[in-house]
Amino acid sequence: MIYGYPHRNSLFEKDVFALMKENNVHSDDLIKTTISAEIGENRYEYLITATVYGEVIEIENLFLQLPEQAQRMMLGDQYDRWKPRIENFPNICRFALPIATLDLHEDESLEPLLSLIRERKKALNLNDLPPDLGKVRDPWTRDLFELFHFSPAKYLEIIRKSCRSLSVLLREEEQRLADACRHLGYYKFPLAPAVVRSVLPFMTPNHVGRLAGEVLVKFPEPENRAILLELYGSEPYQNIRSEILKGLSVYQDQEVYDIALKAYREETKTNKPEQLVTNILMALKNFHTPEVTEIAWEVLCGPLRFAGNEAEKILRSRGISDGDILDRIKPNFYDEKKPEYMQNVLARFHNIKNPYLLPRAEEFIWILPRLLEKKQNLNIAYATPSLIAKRYNASVPDHLYQLLEHASPFVRQAGVIQIGVICHQYDHVNFQFSERLEEKFFELLKDDHRDVVKEVANSLGNIAGRVNKAAYIPKLLPLVENKDVLIQLGSMRAINRVLEHVPFDPAICPTFLEALKHTNSYVRTEAVKGLQYASDPEIEAAWKALKDDPDDNVRRIINKEPSRHEPYLKVLQDLSRRSKRKARLHNSLLFKSYYYLQALLRKT
Repeated sequence: MIYGYPHRNSLFEKDVFALMKENNVHSDDLIKTTISAEIGENRYEYLITATVYGEVIEIENLFLQLPEQAQRMMLGDQYDRWKPRIENFPNICRFALPIATLDLHEDESLEPLLSLIRERKKALNLNDLPPDLGKVRDPWTRDLFELFHFSPAKYLEIIRKSCRSLSVLLREEEQRLADACRHLGYYKFPLAPAVVRSVLPFMTPNHVGRLAGEVLVKFPEPENRAILLELYGSEPYQNIRSEILKGLSVYQDQEVYDIALKAYREETKTNKPEQLVTNILMALKNFHTPEVTEIAWEVLCGPLRFAGNEAEKILRSRGISDGDILDRIKPNFYDEKKPEYMQNVLARFHNIKNPYLLPRAEEFIWILPRLLEKKQNLNIAYATPSLIAKRYNASVPDHLYQLLEHASPFVRQAGVIQIGVICHQYDHVNFQFSERLEEKFFELLKDDHRDVVKEVANSLGNIAGRVNKAAYIPKLLPLVENKDVLIQLGSMRAINRVLEHVPFDPAICPTFLEALKHTNSYVRTEAVKGLQYASDPEIEAAWKALKDDPDDNVRRIINKEPSRHEPYLKVLQDLSRRSKRKARLHNSLLFKSYYYLQALLRKT
């Protein structure tokens, strides 16, 4: 029996020739050879029978046929460690061999088998790529071939490098294999759960937890459920129960309900880690019992922001209104000793759907100065712009102006953050960056608090896209000579954003030329970006000196080299062409690749 492939359970019980007849495999297509694997301090021989298409017909291992006492004598105190690896080597071979036969690359572990396959294919006049899927009758192998033949090249290379060499597993280098399994699960390839079940014995508990929570959770199959329950009750996996519980949350049966309820009552008595509570709520969400509702209220009124989102979903599914939720959490907002409670309350306002309740959010907006006077509460500033945009009216600019005049530097910094975010992200808000606000911003460029100056420079760069004012450049230019690198970088980035919307200003040349000599590569990169549209002999001489700059970004801009993400663009174009011919290609894969590549290009 091959663990993890239920439709092939009877494989080794069948006569090889009967199997050949069933799969329409000719005797000339069969290759049989011995490969050896170094597991621990010993080498083990495996006799493998396969076809020229990478189908594994049979794997024999004489060691596993020995009595258990003899195995224990040979392995000694390492028996528990190495026995699972010896047993699961055939499973990994089933996975690695079809991949290897796609391009017949050299592989130390599989080379004896691959060399015979090369010779047999040459004798039979068979092409190496692509495989003739019509002759491959095993559905698992065929799915594997199609996966590696039609996937985007980036993921193809990652998975190949992770799984093609059996020595990777034997050296316990499991990170790349775990990454490959997560890629399979992310795009919901049918073979993903079988591959994960095969490699679990090779994984440390942390990797087991991530694969359970990220891959097996997407495939609610009885076999996966049994494995997750077994893992949840095992001693070595006590520290990853949260991730295993996430994998179990899709089953929504009584046994999972009892496990989640017990976990909340016992494992969260003293410490309530947010991820664990979130996964517990995911497992309980479809059970309409008083206990679940009580737990949801308790989490909602507590400090856990993301778990609070899950609790809010549960309460809304029970018909509880926005008004009841706001009334219940309102007292927590005024406890200044617990800023994390305030953030949880603000997060609830993001989900308000009833327009008649929005005015009630106003009191939370106006109370912000009192909450922001302490630096540890500054995260609240990032949680409120969407509230201000949603509850926007004529009094909002005056409120924000009051923040800029506040005595506390943290409140001033929060006001700058909010104005910059609203201008940059909320185009539907008719926010007028008035002359009054503009003058205040320029005044704050001379603020004694460095974080305020840095945020003002960044925000002016964001605001420039809306107001298109070249007058910002002379105001920001003196900050390029600031000794604080963060302020220097913020001002240079702001100037470069302004230059995207206005004609080039020669006044920046002397200051930016001096910045080209800076020891910080990020400062040099921003200086190059600002000067790339200038035409001046002095600038050209400075650029020649930077052609061998140690920083990749500087060299790429100076030498006008294509972006390092250019290969991914070609993959995207090829993917677009294939999508018209191949109905099997997932549209979601195409769109996700597109947005991923666009994000990369924006960073360069």
